[in-house]
Amino acid sequence: MDLIDDSVFGTSDTGVVSDVCYDQGYGSNLDFLTEPSYGIGTEPSYETKNEDSPISYGNGNNFLSYGQPQEVNIYGNNLQYSQNQNQQTNQHLHHQQNQLFPEQKNEPEPEEVRLEDDPEFQNSKPQVTISNVVTNFRCRCHLNLRVIAQKTKHVIYKRDQGKLMMKMRTPPMMANIWSSGKVVCQGAKSEQDAKKGSRTFARMIQQSGFPNVKVSNYKVVNVLGNCRVPFALDIMQFSVDNSGPNLTYEPELHPAVNFRPGNGATLKIFSTGALTILGKNVETVEKALEMSYPLLYPYRRDSQQDENEVEKDLVNGQEEFDGFIERCRSGQRFLKRIMLEK
Repeated sequence: MDLIDDSVFGTSDTGVVSDVCYDQGYGSNLDFLTEPSYGIGTEPSYETKNEDSPISYGNGNNFLSYGQPQEVNIYGNNLQYSQNQNQQTNQHLHHQQNQLFPEQKNEPEPEEVRLEDDPEFQNSKPQVTISNVVTNFRCRCHLNLRVIAQKTKHVIYKRDQGKLMMKMRTPPMMANIWSSGKVVCQGAKSEQDAKKGSRTFARMIQQSGFPNVKVSNYKVVNVLGNCRVPFALDIMQFSVDNSGPNLTYEPELHPAVNFRPGNGATLKIFSTGALTILGKNVETVEKALEMSYPLLYPYRRDSQQDENEVEKDLVNGQEEFDGFIERCRSGQRFLKRIMLEK
């Protein structure tokens, strides 16, 4: 069946293809102008050409294929994108990767021992000793310090400072008394002793001619505690590792590290292991030690090693001093010889 007029493509009655078809690049094969063949019957035929025909469209056509897909080698025989070649390439890359990055065996990490489970940590933990408790209160009346100094004992009246100093033996405390009625007590070793001593001072003032004296607005101002760990401390490394707004270390001004653990207390840490803790009450001081001791424990040093280093420094210093003295004596002999020659 002719689909298009032959004159359009330059064919003659004899079926000879004209030069127009050759100019268009079709050659003498005009099978693409014919109807596609679907084989016998109503079912389409999916037969394909051989490998030389890139595209097959049914029987007798070389331009479209509905059959099995064929491997097309567009780069020649040097590159073949087949499954075997891909497997070899992957194996080669895997081998190179193993050479560059060898597999590392994951060894089990040693279990870390907590400080709370370390018996040495528990046994070396010190106990805080309270050395001073400062309290204050008001008498709720005006006081004549001169009269109190005349009628009581163990007092020192400092007129230029406008206060009276009163002392007590049991408990060993001292009070600073102002004419406004303010009293500051210090020297107690516990909060109970501080409260008892404050009431005793108020009673002594009351018996000196001021019956309206009463203890009001009593409070504990601060508590000073101290302790000593059983080892020396590397405070230089401690200050470097824990540097921040809560730690200050100025060795030119003070030999101790000032550390604030965060509960309102302040610690002074010395290289010998001595600790001085200042807080608003006894509970705060004890809590500050519990918070700071786990931080100090890793920076312990052997005291024997420190003594050896000190002795070594002393020996080196003595040798340098002896050398300096010898050079001075040789210089004196040289100057004496020059003076004699003149």
